[in-house]
Amino acid sequence: MPQAITPIGTCRIANPLRVLAKKRVITFDRRRITGFVHNSAEVRQQIRYLKGEIAYPPHLHKVIGQFLGDPRCEMAHVPPHRYVVEISSAKRYVSEGIDLQINLLFRALEKILGSVATRTAFLGTIALEDPQAREAMIESTGRTFEPGDLRLLRTLEEHRQSPDELAADLAAIKYELDAPFLLVTHVGVALPNGAPILSREKLMADVRKIGAALGLDVFDPTDDMKRFGQERAMAKGGTDSAHFTAEFNEHLAAVYAGKLAVEPRALRRLRGSAQPTGFERMVDAGRAALETAQSRVQAGGAGLARRLSAFRVLRRRRQREKTESV
Repeated sequence: MPQAITPIGTCRIANPLRVLAKKRVITFDRRRITGFVHNSAEVRQQIRYLKGEIAYPPHLHKVIGQFLGDPRCEMAHVPPHRYVVEISSAKRYVSEGIDLQINLLFRALEKILGSVATRTAFLGTIALEDPQAREAMIESTGRTFEPGDLRLLRTLEEHRQSPDELAADLAAIKYELDAPFLLVTHVGVALPNGAPILSREKLMADVRKIGAALGLDVFDPTDDMKRFGQERAMAKGGTDSAHFTAEFNEHLAAVYAGKLAVEPRALRRLRGSAQPTGFERMVDAGRAALETAQSRVQAGGAGLARRLSAFRVLRRRRQREKTESV
């Protein structure tokens, strides 16, 4: 059976892994995965949920994970062969000690507050840590809120993680996960004016540096994206800085197959060919040679046992003959 791989991150790791799963190269194991996550604190929170160590208040489900409520989120946790963990943000939004998923949060706030403009103004009061301005903003909408929504508005906090916090989280993730994992960074795209996204580049560099210091396997998809071409790799003709094209997902699927040490025979299904590559032939030949050697050792052992048995019989016969002659 193909090895089970569990993603903890965004669509940038999930979609290439789904390509591998559709071709039966791996098993895509999403049991107890609540949805996409972006920062290291969310990853640790997801790990605790995987293990059944925490539960989420119902009024926050819609801003934590899109899969909450799915029966797979209630299944028992079984450690996979490997995890793929992506860190793509240093920004945290927290309510009552629970980390929230930024995209779900923004969509929910737009609906709760009535418009994108009001949401933006409201988040500005949170960034300024001004409780009075926040309360005035809530009252100024003139809207009637559900109790859970009002509770969210009044307890929401924003925090940007430091490199030290990221390092502490990655060290904890290494200890807390119950199987080996591949650590993945965001992708370093260029803006339409050719400039990089500086905050992203800084985070990616931190993830690479800290991951290497911890002895983790780290993959940065940027070089693959550049070789592939940003226009082909990134959605909307290369102008979407966050989403990969289907074509690039196919390419990354092959990259992940190699990095996750997928069985060579399974790689043939990925390539859609029954013909083994040179590498696969070498691996298969090595296995065949090992099996032949093991068979010869077993056969040789059996032959040696027969010869020893015959020698013992002959020795006893000669001893009897010698005794009788005396």
